[in-house]
Amino acid sequence: MTAERPICLSLIVLAVLCGIPQAQAAAYTLTVTADHGSVTISPDKPQYDAGEIVRLIPRPETGYCFTGWSGSINSRHLVLQIAMNGDTAVTANFGRW
Repeated sequence: MTAERPICLSLIVLAVLCGIPQAQAAAYTLTVTADHGSVTISPDKPQYDAGEIVRLIPRPETGYCFTGWSGSINSRHLVLQIAMNGDTAVTANFGRW
């Protein structure tokens, strides 16, 4: 009779986990100033994603009219739409009637 012998195996498992860190999405700030009026900002939030569209509408005080935008963007358009591709500072300018 042949005796059966148990076979013992030792396994060493080496696992290396690799990952590619995801790039953090760029977040930009919009600074809007206005003397003698205000500006409606839509959407109005602290930071914007790259490429996000922001709409600005000037609201003059009584006795003033909107004369244009200055700063990072110069425009005479009443409604300003900005694609946020960097920190942006815009001033709504108003003049007396």
